[in-house]
Amino acid sequence: MNALAQPTGVIADKSLEMLANILDPMIQVMVAISFPVASVIMIGACFFFMLGNSERAWNTIMNAGLGVRINSDVTIILGDT
Repeated sequence: MNALAQPTGVIADKSLEMLANILDPMIQVMVAISFPVASVIMIGACFFFMLGNSERAWNTIMNAGLGVRINSDVTIILGDT
């Protein structure tokens, strides 16, 4: 007779569900503020264009867009569409 316990995954599934419920308000806040913050950053990057630093402007705009994209992907992965 096998005396070793067989993993069922019940505890892991339940703890993952609890973690998702705990993190849900923080995810909602991230989703709500990600686009406005990125928009302000992109507008600020336009000042770099006006000052003649176009390389830094494009870099800032791309980083802000990437941040919004990663944030939306994380929410999709976590199942909060």
